[in-house]
Amino acid sequence: MRRLKLTKLTIGLAVLAALFAWNGFYGAQPAMARAADDFLKGKTLEVIVFSSPGGGYDQWARLLGPYLRKYSGASKVIVRNMPGAGGSVAWNYMYSVAKPDGLTIAVGSGMSMVLDELLGDRSVKYQYDKFEWLARIDFDAGTLAVGKNSPYKSIEDIRKATLFKFGTTGRTNMFGVMPVVTGLALGAKNFKVVPGYKGGAEVQLATIREEVNALCSSYPSIKHLIDSGDLVMKAIISHKRLEDLPNTPTIFELVPKMPADAVKWIETLITTNELGRIILTSPGVPKERVQTLTKVIKDALSDAEFAGKAKKMAKYVDYLSPEEQRKQLKVLALTAEEKKYLKYLIFEKY
Repeated sequence: MRRLKLTKLTIGLAVLAALFAWNGFYGAQPAMARAADDFLKGKTLEVIVFSSPGGGYDQWARLLGPYLRKYSGASKVIVRNMPGAGGSVAWNYMYSVAKPDGLTIAVGSGMSMVLDELLGDRSVKYQYDKFEWLARIDFDAGTLAVGKNSPYKSIEDIRKATLFKFGTTGRTNMFGVMPVVTGLALGAKNFKVVPGYKGGAEVQLATIREEVNALCSSYPSIKHLIDSGDLVMKAIISHKRLEDLPNTPTIFELVPKMPADAVKWIETLITTNELGRIILTSPGVPKERVQTLTKVIKDALSDAEFAGKAKKMAKYVDYLSPEEQRKQLKVLALTAEEKKYLKYLIFEKY
């Protein structure tokens, strides 16, 4: 009998201790969560932009800054431009130099970042899939446009051309990659990509003057020239038509039967473009802080006042979550032989 009482007492104490432990653990969770959520409060959040001041990426970062502060509680948000090597200077900094504390994030082109690594650019000292991807801000579908006096009135005219030249600033940005997609889709052997132009304005002028036959660009970058009639839109190089250009067909509509051996590469290159303008932070940032940054950025991008200001600047949020971004990256996981062939497509085929 005595032994039974002791056993009940022992059990009772054990249960009581377990309850205290349970309450202590879960009671501490909100405090732990608050600590994670509050890590930015009173701190300085630095936003690295991979390009020079004044460009589209810089504009997005500076527009977003006050709203990052609003939703994070940071004392201030500093935008720091770090151009160079097509963006690799900034990405290398985020990968190896920036402290993995969540107080530094970066804005830049997912397309150039990923392609530069896949193509073996020597300036790359990072692995893109090791970063903590936080959001896609937006992306611009590629478009194909010719000059107002162009003799090429249709995609079939372009396909049949003896020589068809695209102007571009570089090989691994939209100007250079979307002509490759077009050439693959058409099965064309007559395309030539002409690199070396200093900027988009120079490519646009060269197209209007017919120094080159066409350009590939984002619609917002050439809208004023489409509206003026100096450029004529021929195709959207994406899966969906643009809301602003409902009567302009996609390359998939214009070429419903693409060469079978080209489809994989067309999808790969379009996916790199659809990575869009990205926000990420350094590898090794604690998971709780990554989750906090993800929420802060999503809240900032969802802010109605922010969206209104962006719209006035002809900018439109097209958000993707980190989970959706990771799905895109899976499409871009290539073998060594596939990377070699991709390099051939971009640098040699056209």
